[in-house]
Amino acid sequence: MSELQKYPDQYRTVTVEKLINDGFGPRPWYHCIVAECINRQDSQQEMEIIGLIMYSFSYDVYGGRSVFGLELFVKPEHRGHKLGKALMHAKFLHAKEQGCTIAQTLVFHKHLRARQFQASFGYVDQTTEVPDSNRLNFLELMDGSFQDTLKKAEDELKTYKHIEVAGLNFKLQ
Repeated sequence: MSELQKYPDQYRTVTVEKLINDGFGPRPWYHCIVAECINRQDSQQEMEIIGLIMYSFSYDVYGGRSVFGLELFVKPEHRGHKLGKALMHAKFLHAKEQGCTIAQTLVFHKHLRARQFQASFGYVDQTTEVPDSNRLNFLELMDGSFQDTLKKAEDELKTYKHIEVAGLNFKLQ
């Protein structure tokens, strides 16, 4: 994933084995929801992961239970079909089930589209200094904005369970 997003080398420290152990062991350190593409060619169904969202639960001493966004990625050729939005909504619903009252994430300052995307859900940039392009901005969603986002996620996620686009069927797992 870091290869696809061209992160600086200092962020490429987690191995595939560590991701598997940390996410799918007896006590997962993170959660992951994937968007799969079902490609129906030659009377066979082929599954391909085309997007994912990773997040963890933590505690904020000022806001209480929180969900922390770790990663959101949709393959470039599948962007523009609301898959990222659907993945975010699925994360918010899981956060609601866990009693979260706050959402937080970090976004590279240079990724303006990512910051704008997060802002569309109500995230507010809490960064206190002007970052350089490799710095991370701290974004937060809390109070009434978080509750509004949860309600919207509940309403909209129903339409995202199966999405048909250009002959391909997408579903969230």
